[in-house]
Amino acid sequence: MAGESIGLTASSSEQSTVPITNSPIVKLVSPPDSFDCLTQISTMWLAAHHVDPIAIQKTLTIEQMRSMIWDEVIPIPAWQTVLECVRFTFVIHNMSRPAQQQLTRQRLGVGFNNNSLRIIKLETFADDDRYRTPPGLNEEQHNLYHSAIDRSQEDYEELLKAGVSQESARGVLPQNIHSPTLTMFSDLRALRGFISKRLCYEAQDEMNEFAVSLKREVDEWDHWFGGLLSFPCSRDKECVIGPGAAERCPLPYEWKGGANKGVVITSHKEIR
Repeated sequence: MAGESIGLTASSSEQSTVPITNSPIVKLVSPPDSFDCLTQISTMWLAAHHVDPIAIQKTLTIEQMRSMIWDEVIPIPAWQTVLECVRFTFVIHNMSRPAQQQLTRQRLGVGFNNNSLRIIKLETFADDDRYRTPPGLNEEQHNLYHSAIDRSQEDYEELLKAGVSQESARGVLPQNIHSPTLTMFSDLRALRGFISKRLCYEAQDEMNEFAVSLKREVDEWDHWFGGLLSFPCSRDKECVIGPGAAERCPLPYEWKGGANKGVVITSHKEIR
């Protein structure tokens, strides 16, 4: 009912069991079978080339399917539609609202389900540190920032006590508050497109951390498929942002010229 306060509280829900961090926590749930994924991609590619996939599929080894995907599918955008048959579901915690808004602007091959602050009460979000602190603040800036966060919690509590509905009181919540839970669905093609942009050093810090976590989850599920998720410069051998960004990039010069075929890279900051 519009305007009615519904008494679910994040601190008494599943959110209370999730570690509180300043970076998003990502978990791949119900992962697909990696062999089935290879088979599906190979079958679709062979069928598109008027080859009987049933007859050929029985003779292909795992390594042959991987080579076919890497050599024939990955370099040609027009053929990457076959990657859409591989689908992932991720549960995400500790992501700020602005980062979620940026994430949900992805429209193709993805879907999202987010907790509503009309329903979930966050009365102690500041006390529980359920918000993102921007990196790089000095001591004075840090104190000012957290004082503002504390005041917004007090204002939120006062509004609720005064009988203001949750959907109206949430208007004073800070942008960097964490939503309790976000669920994300993505096919492999969309995931590659998203990660290739957000692994770039020029991406916003929280989105970069999120992309690193997404890639790490896929790496842990299947090392080879994780190798398909990389920086935008890894295959094109040149910076897609521009000369200025290339000069600021921490990636070593000798790595920039090589493709990371099957190589696990969890963060640009970890590459040596």
